[in-house]
Amino acid sequence: MDAALEKLMEAHVRHELSRFKSKKFRETLREEATAVFQWIKKITLREIISAEQVIGLIERNVVDMPIAGGITELAGEMSQRVLAAPIN
Repeated sequence: MDAALEKLMEAHVRHELSRFKSKKFRETLREEATAVFQWIKKITLREIISAEQVIGLIERNVVDMPIAGGITELAGEMSQRVLAAPIN
């Protein structure tokens, strides 16, 4: 990398890191959060992720996810209560 570019990059990194000092952190966080929410208002989910990616995410994190024994036991108990309820 060219020496001038390297100095410029180092100065930029120092500047960005200084924005996370305690006094400036809230201001930086507010600016970044505002920018993200403005961006979210202008885009659709399809512009960020494909339908196939959403389906894959659901499969990995919902369908294929192992369920702990306590959760299945609780689900069984709750279903028994629902079935035994007088309204049924």
